[in-house]
Amino acid sequence: MTMKTRFLAIALLAVAIAAPKAPASAASVSTNSAIKGVSNSAVYWYATDGKRYVFPTEGTYYSWFSDFSQVKIISDQELSSITIGGNVTYRPGAKLLKINTDPRTYAVSKGGYLRLIASESVASNLYGYNWAQKVHDLPDTFFTNYKMGSTLYSSTDYNVSNEYYSVNNPSDTIFNNGTPNNPFPDYPTYPNNPSTVTLTTDRNSINEGESITLSGRVFNVPSYSYRLEIKDTRNGSSIRSCDNTTYCDTTVRPYRNTSSQNTVQYFMALKRTSDNQEMAREYSQVIYFNGYTNGTFSSGSSNLQTNKTSVNNGESVILTATVTNVTVADNQLRMEFYRERDNTLLYTCYDARTCNYTAQINAVNGSNSERFYVIVKNDNNEQIPAAYSSRISINNINNNGTGITSSATSYTENQQMTLSVNFSDQSSYGYIQYVDLRNNNIVYTCYNTNYCNYVHYAPSRINNETTVRYSARYYANNENYYRATKESTDLYLPSTTNNNYQLTTSASKSYIANGESVGFTLQLMNAPSTSYRLEIYDQNGSMRAICVNTTNCYLTENVNKSGSQSTAQYQGYLKDHYGNVLLSKSFPVITFNNTTNYTTLTGTTALTISPSGSRPAYSQVTLTANVTNSNYSANDLTVFIWAGTTPTLVKTCTNTSYCSASYYVGNANMSIPVYASVTTKNATNALISQTSTIYTY
Repeated sequence: MTMKTRFLAIALLAVAIAAPKAPASAASVSTNSAIKGVSNSAVYWYATDGKRYVFPTEGTYYSWFSDFSQVKIISDQELSSITIGGNVTYRPGAKLLKINTDPRTYAVSKGGYLRLIASESVASNLYGYNWAQKVHDLPDTFFTNYKMGSTLYSSTDYNVSNEYYSVNNPSDTIFNNGTPNNPFPDYPTYPNNPSTVTLTTDRNSINEGESITLSGRVFNVPSYSYRLEIKDTRNGSSIRSCDNTTYCDTTVRPYRNTSSQNTVQYFMALKRTSDNQEMAREYSQVIYFNGYTNGTFSSGSSNLQTNKTSVNNGESVILTATVTNVTVADNQLRMEFYRERDNTLLYTCYDARTCNYTAQINAVNGSNSERFYVIVKNDNNEQIPAAYSSRISINNINNNGTGITSSATSYTENQQMTLSVNFSDQSSYGYIQYVDLRNNNIVYTCYNTNYCNYVHYAPSRINNETTVRYSARYYANNENYYRATKESTDLYLPSTTNNNYQLTTSASKSYIANGESVGFTLQLMNAPSTSYRLEIYDQNGSMRAICVNTTNCYLTENVNKSGSQSTAQYQGYLKDHYGNVLLSKSFPVITFNNTTNYTTLTGTTALTISPSGSRPAYSQVTLTANVTNSNYSANDLTVFIWAGTTPTLVKTCTNTSYCSASYYVGNANMSIPVYASVTTKNATNALISQTSTIYTY
């Protein structure tokens, strides 16, 4: 019997002793009742099919009932005559679930469906900033009682209140044969494939036409030839295609397709080149449009034609765009030509319904095709959905294949490796770039030559890979596409790689009362030369802070104990941009002092921005936080002001209910979230203001 089962049994016995009563007969107990026997303290749900269903854990029972007052006692003989039908699952919407062997978090839908929550931001939007406190651990044994539903990529995919009130009792979910709403009904069933992909965005809300960076990655890189395709979920149109690379990034500037459309979302698919079979797919988070617009044209259509569908590398094509049946005058129209592979705006025509543009076709990064699209807009930035050209194939790409020589076939610690390449078949001198094919990063460049030596030490491991392969790419001077490429063979990495990363950790207090505020500092020395992040996790393994490409990471929060817990210890990590752990270090142990009682902090925290409204790039604003109606005096309060998608502490004000700070906004076309938090050493919680946003132009 588990600890939770024993707790439930003791609680039920206490109820029976406190209110003894004669067992009810089977005739007096109707279905849709909680029942138990006289000598056995286990509780069951007597369902409408005449069977009894077990509440397997204490948490399962309490997700349906607040106490045991509704439990009806029947004779042991009557109880044994009722067949067991299975286990009860958690009430939909009541709690979040995870299992001991799986770090991921799930929401529950009617019918016993588990819905994987794709990100912490989705969990926070659904269950609040303290969503982690609402996660219940489910023993692995009972995981099989649930079915897997579709993943929640956005808070719009799941309504907590609707889920909770969609049922009245356990029978409503036990006998529900439907499946939860799937926001992506075309999501395919994949063959057995270890490769996975991710697609992230740099923001989740924009004004129409603002740029969004989409970053795609593939993990467990396939051994076969493949490509990554980024697409718009609204119409399935292709945004970017990348061949045989571990990453695929692009920038998009989306507009509404209809006047009522408030969101846009993208997905990335991994496809096998030989047969175009889709092997994996992942969706980005949902991006919300700010404000309102008149949407698209009320009528009209566009078309984009090309005079050639096959060209030699470096040859040009003529693109012809036309628009018909639009309801605005010619002097209110403009046509924007874009290259699909990088969404670069190439040319704009004004005040016309027909426009020609001559585009040069270059094979970039080994690509063997090119495509273009045109967007027609009016003076209000309303648009007709994009029109795409035919795909144009590129001939005579000079790819010389394997041809890099190396001084050894494997790396050893502290020993240099020399890579050599010769493009003597090229007619003129140019420049040569060495590229690490694991992440497509340029690691070395030689100029005004057709041969190049790259002398270096063993690189760091990525994704625990044991080998690395390099590509050398020859560019003619004044050209932005390479004319030839050669590759090395696989070079074996040493069991450890030479780096001097060092983490230090510190905590502002080592002896606290339950709920007391503690400041944590994670510092990095000898930072990696590529993108990285620092992360701080609490004693329960939940991530509490993430800091990107900085040597210092700070966290201030109230540390709470669970049950008889006497100590707490946080953990710091250094991770690369793939999420691989490069180094970890524990924070000092914090000991709980149980002599002080701490209470809940109440009140209202408001944050104002002055001047209000959208701000020009690199301008200054004043952020002002104010705490009102608090049950603590101002002298006991500490106010923090935060800003940024990855929150950065702007200012700390102690012994006050008021805090003001100057803040400089960054680039144009940004949405910068800002908020304030308030703590006190005698409180078990923090007050968080509603997030405000600074928009820049």
